[in-house]
Amino acid sequence: MALSTQLSHSASNAAVNAITALVASGSIVVAAGTQTTSAAPSGTNILATFTLGASPFASASGGSASLNSLGAVTASNTGTATYAAFLNSSGTVIWTCSIAAGSGGNINLNSTSISSGASVQITSYTFSANEANAS
Repeated sequence: MALSTQLSHSASNAAVNAITALVASGSIVVAAGTQTTSAAPSGTNILATFTLGASPFASASGGSASLNSLGAVTASNTGTATYAAFLNSSGTVIWTCSIAAGSGGNINLNSTSISSGASVQITSYTFSANEANAS
């Protein structure tokens, strides 16, 4: 018999809200290099940093929560953005995700080719629970 775990929509929403709350008053670091959750990006791998407020995500619906709008930030270094790290208020990595320009990544930016001093904007990001078999 195949094993199968299924979450209800309300359980998925609760999980998403709990996870996204972990980064309240934290930050999103746009980074170059190899994606990892073992350490926060550092040095010249940090291309831009967004500061998150106390409620960085909208309330979950259908197992997903959208990032609330953030203003553009100024790039601190030059490089190709390869991932984003979501950090809590103490600077601990909570999760990481892929980046793309325009669309196609977990997090979408105005450009992945970043120059120091340039404007960097997150155009969209939605955190989702795995709801493949939600009922």
